[in-house]
Amino acid sequence: MESIYIIECLKNCDMSIQEIKDFTCWTLAGDSTIGQRLELFREKYSLLQEKLAKLQETLDAVRYKIWFYETAQQAGTIVIHDELSPEEVPDEMQRIRARMKHVERFTNEKFLLEKISVINS
Repeated sequence: MESIYIIECLKNCDMSIQEIKDFTCWTLAGDSTIGQRLELFREKYSLLQEKLAKLQETLDAVRYKIWFYETAQQAGTIVIHDELSPEEVPDEMQRIRARMKHVERFTNEKFLLEKISVINS
């Protein structure tokens, strides 16, 4: 059962069929291929850490937008965000917003509407 689980994990690492075949062959070859298998897992671990970091950034941005729109819905307008003082913005949202590159570009709906109208004309 462990080998099926490992193959499933390898697939989830975006490993190609060829890489999975190579891993299987190395496993069957025995101890002489421990180094190759170790290197493969180190490489995939590093790639997964990068992918996870990007996913966390995306998750944070989505969390921020949920807060943004919940706040706007409660106020009845997105203009509320132009009127909030920094103290009125939750600490977590301030941290996320500070990490988001070009946050005004993504949160300012007036900016987006202007860009869309330019594209459509």
